[in-house]
Amino acid sequence: MDFQQALLATAQVFALAAFFAFINERIVEHYLKPFSEKIGDYAQYVAGVTGLLLAIGFNIDFLSLLTVNVLGIDPIPYAGVIVSGLMIGGGSNLIHDIWPLSQTNLPRTETFH
Repeated sequence: MDFQQALLATAQVFALAAFFAFINERIVEHYLKPFSEKIGDYAQYVAGVTGLLLAIGFNIDFLSLLTVNVLGIDPIPYAGVIVSGLMIGGGSNLIHDIWPLSQTNLPRTETFH
């Protein structure tokens, strides 16, 4: 796989991750808002559980998409689903924290204004 294909595959995985993280955030915010006083500090754990449920229910495995397509490595079954669920449960902030790290090795292009 050449660099452009690897970059495209990586971008597609992160776009999918951001999409599911957004869905998870909206589900948690919509259904937890009435119970926010009772749940309080446990909201992030509920979001983690719902992220895991989304990943397991849809069989989402971001790691296998990255490792098989980009690196050519076969990951451990279900390990990627669990990590993907935790990424989804972490919300879009977690995805945005990870995304800039993946862009640090990209070649810089000059822009002219």
